[in-house]
Amino acid sequence: MLYVILPSVALPVGFILWSIATEYRPKAVELIEENHNTQKVMNEFTISIWNIGYAGMNAEMDYFLDGGAQNCTTKEQTQSNLQNIITTLNSLSTDFFLLQEVDERSKRSYHIDEFQQIADYLPSYHLSKAYNFKVSYVPVPLTNPIGKVRAGLATLSGVKPSKVERYSYPNGKPWPVSLFHLKRCFMASKFKSLNNSSLYVINTHNSAFDNREQRKKEMEYLRSVVENFYRQGAYVIVGGDWNQVPPDYPTEPATRQYTPNRMSQELLPGGWQVAYDKSAESVRFANEPYMKGHTLTATVDYFLVSPNVEVLEVGTRELNFQNSDHNPISARFRLKE
Repeated sequence: MLYVILPSVALPVGFILWSIATEYRPKAVELIEENHNTQKVMNEFTISIWNIGYAGMNAEMDYFLDGGAQNCTTKEQTQSNLQNIITTLNSLSTDFFLLQEVDERSKRSYHIDEFQQIADYLPSYHLSKAYNFKVSYVPVPLTNPIGKVRAGLATLSGVKPSKVERYSYPNGKPWPVSLFHLKRCFMASKFKSLNNSSLYVINTHNSAFDNREQRKKEMEYLRSVVENFYRQGAYVIVGGDWNQVPPDYPTEPATRQYTPNRMSQELLPGGWQVAYDKSAESVRFANEPYMKGHTLTATVDYFLVSPNVEVLEVGTRELNFQNSDHNPISARFRLKE
């Protein structure tokens, strides 16, 4: 009996202890990089945001956390997705890229260093990265575990930032789930404008599979940080995957697993603007393979802009979710004097 009982107890206990020992514990604010002799940003520029779905969320994928059956696609499809994503990035001709769900040698993306491959194909851009998912072994689904994950945010800029910092969102996951879950964050890249003011370009990826309370806490924290930047005289633009529809979005599409609730106007800083393309959707629900006209879609990728920034135009590149469950969004901005 001991030979039977001891392994059945020791193995899960040992796995939990190992997971505790290897848990990713980022600080509240971490300096990623600091640079000197940087160039200034022009008064007009473009920013593109895109959750690339670790190059594993092509149109045929139905993801298990969304109510589907799969947790990854094939290696060949992942490589094809990533190459097509890079081709699209090259075609956007933008000054800044804010990317989410970029993998680095993770099991689900066949140990491809997506950060490096994107950087290699975009050599004129400076790459900054902030991790929000570093787990040595994710044990679900039990039949084909996700395993090792190392992923996060990538900001690519034509001008080198003077400072880049990672800000941890409040962690709302209970123990021991928190051992295997994302540590959500946003990444703030600081640049100098032509009038010697500061410009903060912020890359965010907010919680998805939670109740409204977690996203509310994240928004309250983000608001406090960006309001402080603005009070100091800075220009501020936040872009990314909010996992919430904009405050004036007409509906709240939902499945049992995923509900991108409407962002509360009360959680936004006063006088700030949300900018998105109202003619096209940015995300498809991954509970089933994508079927145009049947699969639920919504807009969860957009920009939050301080009052001293003018939004000149914003548009969605409709790709029918061929290589990611999100479409890229691009906007052109002007810094007010």
